[in-house]
Amino acid sequence: MVGTSPKINSAFAEKTSRPRRWFNCHHGFHLLNLPFHRGIQMNLKILYLFPLLALAACDNSDNPAPAGAALPAEVSSAGTFEASPPAAPPETTEAVSPEPAAPVALIPPDVAVDPGAAARLKAAELMKAGRPYEAVEALKGAGLDEEAYALIAPADYAFHQKDHPASEAMPADEAPSSKRHSMTINGKTVWFTAKAGHYIAYAPKDPKNPDKKDAKAAIFYVSYTRDDLPPENRPVTFFFNGGPGFPALFLHAASWAPKRLKMDTPNLPKLKKDLKFPLIDTADTLLDQSDLVFVDPVGTGFSKAIAPHKKEEFYAPTPDAAIVRDFVARYVNKNSRQSSPKYLYGESWGGSRVAYAGSLIEDAGTSLYEPDPSGRPTKLLTGIVFHSPSLTGDECKLFNIPDCYLTLPTKAMAVDYFLGPAKSWRGKRTLEEYADYLRVFFAERFAPTFVQYNKKEKVPGTGGKSGLPLAYQPKTPEVLALAESTLTELRNIFGDPSLKVEEAFSNYGDIPVRVPGLGGGLYDMRTKADDYDVNLFEVSIFGNYLDTMLPAYVNYFTESKYVTNICECVFDDTGSKGASMFSYKDHLRGGVVEIAQALKLDPKLKMLVIHGYYDVVTTFLETESQLKYAGLDKIVPVKTFEGGHMMYYTEAARGPMKKALDEFYMAQPATSVALGN
Repeated sequence: MVGTSPKINSAFAEKTSRPRRWFNCHHGFHLLNLPFHRGIQMNLKILYLFPLLALAACDNSDNPAPAGAALPAEVSSAGTFEASPPAAPPETTEAVSPEPAAPVALIPPDVAVDPGAAARLKAAELMKAGRPYEAVEALKGAGLDEEAYALIAPADYAFHQKDHPASEAMPADEAPSSKRHSMTINGKTVWFTAKAGHYIAYAPKDPKNPDKKDAKAAIFYVSYTRDDLPPENRPVTFFFNGGPGFPALFLHAASWAPKRLKMDTPNLPKLKKDLKFPLIDTADTLLDQSDLVFVDPVGTGFSKAIAPHKKEEFYAPTPDAAIVRDFVARYVNKNSRQSSPKYLYGESWGGSRVAYAGSLIEDAGTSLYEPDPSGRPTKLLTGIVFHSPSLTGDECKLFNIPDCYLTLPTKAMAVDYFLGPAKSWRGKRTLEEYADYLRVFFAERFAPTFVQYNKKEKVPGTGGKSGLPLAYQPKTPEVLALAESTLTELRNIFGDPSLKVEEAFSNYGDIPVRVPGLGGGLYDMRTKADDYDVNLFEVSIFGNYLDTMLPAYVNYFTESKYVTNICECVFDDTGSKGASMFSYKDHLRGGVVEIAQALKLDPKLKMLVIHGYYDVVTTFLETESQLKYAGLDKIVPVKTFEGGHMMYYTEAARGPMKKALDEFYMAQPATSVALGN
């Protein structure tokens, strides 16, 4: 009957954003438009009955509306619907009394439905079923990113060193501090956890005494991890600086961590009092590609040897590389990262360190790792990044020179910087094109001229038992002409018409630079200051920063001071003091031999070398020559950038460097590392 109203499902009374129309009737106020729940489909005719039924129950005037009056089209969040055809008039003239309308149950308009309730319920079910990462994705799908991260990430925990005293039984408490953070990466808010602490590096088990555990050192680290991403697809990268004798100081404070000090060399202050660098979010952090672990070798940071071992025991290439191997194994086992892709990143002498450690890791295989709790197979190494590396190799033999300085291209690039486009021999060539020209010039012009010019042919009957002073044949006209021709081009390259032939072709090719504006920068030849040494001036600045950052950002509290070099001395303006503490008592290791060994054990191992154009400490030509002489140049690519030793100090270099590193991480045989990004 017209006066009868069906039951209205409460789901159709959900609030919507469109305004409600109200009208007065003898039953009180009723909604003319009843909104309905999104996603519920229903027959349009039934939907249209709701306003008809509501109107039929009302008496808004002295006379009821005529039977069969048409209703206007109704507009709702679901769309516009046409009115139903008018009802046929009754066939009898007898008065018909309408039956009383049944009361309509309405949900109050101020009651909201929690859009995340379903996601939370689903997440709870997935967690109960042991599928945590699917639970995370369920919450993320509802926009509950922070809740998703909290579902699986460790809670914030402040580690106070004084509350965890070391003992012989427990030389270091391996419980890390933790603190959750978020930042914007590639336009998206990303959550991550900062942690700090020690892991004990144990020596590999002795087959003759497998129950004995030799705790060698407690290694301090700081990590940044995206715990909401499945570990089997999420790489982890271990960072090491060099020296030898430095902690992960430079890389941690200024390269790819979520926070960094902005340096922007060569634009350094001229006066020491103005050495202040802003702390900024690292928009180009490598956290989008990998979890990051910054590692301090024994004697640096808060890392220490465990008695009866002494720190000096590890100040040589072989035990140093072994402790890297053992720390990586301990970190992996404690964090169940066996199936994660793993990378080593070594800067300067740290490049030698990771070359050697990489070969040891590959050689040990899975023997150092516990089984992955998930049952997935253990991965060893996926890749190694050599950043401004100091490698061992026979680079000079490539050019048939007994000993050599391969600094010519680097110095020429610095000269180009100071002379500027108008005066430089580079002309309209790009930096990359000019570097290629200098490589060819050194190999095909300078090196052959140097060899010919320094070739000595003894004059018969002189020296030895003859009693006559040793004498050599004079240089031939052909050699002198060759030297003069090469010298002319060298003068143009170095912008120095006063350059003499002896300066060019003596001292193993270490050509002097006399260009206006040149400072004393070795790590970046473009740097210059008035009252301080531009080489390693940042050590104390970075050390003070980490002392402050660790409690504030990482929740790690200690009364000790962060050790910035193995001699535990304060750096002053005279430069490095720690490197001399490092002994090469076994022999030089960490270079092309170890790289070749690692590749032999795993031909799929990815490698990348990155260098700065203006770094005269470890030059790009030196590394390229070592790899070429060893036959590795087609396997291990070298890429150069507009910077010095620490290219990440230079803002102009960061973008191209990050692009190259992104390509490296994403290259085959890498896994899909961008999962969740």
